[in-house]
Amino acid sequence: AERDGRDVRAERAFAYLRLGQLGRARGNAAGRADFERSIALYRELGRDWEAGLALWELGRLAYRLSRYEEAAVLQRESLALRE
Repeated sequence: AERDGRDVRAERAFAYLRLGQLGRARGNAAGRADFERSIALYRELGRDWEAGLALWELGRLAYRLSRYEEAAVLQRESLALRE
């Protein structure tokens, strides 16, 4: 993804992260897709810390939706990336 010859994947990943956070704040399960897009882009860029942050946020969404086991798995994966 380029704009004027510049790679904008990191900016897109951040935008998806923020959209997911807005969805989570509203209790909206649709935020999941935004978090997943963010994670994929950050991984593509080799940015583990940011991918871990997006995984953490996805785990928070899962928790909010009462998916506790999924939340725990996502947050453990997040911590492993951000160590």
